Amino acid sequence: MWGNTTTPVRSFILRALTIACAIYLSGAHWLILQGTAWTKMLVDRSQTMGFVAAAKTTFDGDHPCEICKVVSKGAKTEQAPAGVLPKGAKLFEVTVLHPSETALPIPVSEPFSYLPDSICSAPVRADAPPTPPPLA
Repeated sequence: MWGNTTTPVRSFILRALTIACAIYLSGAHWLILQGTAWTKMLVDRSQTMGFVAAAKTTFDGDHPCEICKVVSKGAKTEQAPAGVLPKGAKLFEVTVLHPSETALPIPVSEPFSYLPDSICSAPVRADAPPTPPPLA
């Protein structure tokens, strides 16, 4: 379907999709939405009141906007109650082995030679060299 070639558009789409999935799976999408809501509240409120007063009402928690309410409700519904596993989930079992219960093979040491003996030993010469040396 996609072929073997990687185009810049395909690469960008795959990276964007991977980042979006990672953000969603980590729950960071609620943080991004909350940050967007706070930014919008701060900008809107600072136009009618001073920046300091807008910051106080934005972050005090007593004056939430509609996005803040949606984020709060959504984040609470996604969280599982503490100590309760989702349906079908199982805790993994941990088996601890003690050294006395573990049967490991005994290491066997073998003599090691870098080269075979036939290469390392020089041939023995049977005849003696001629004396006196031959004339050239």
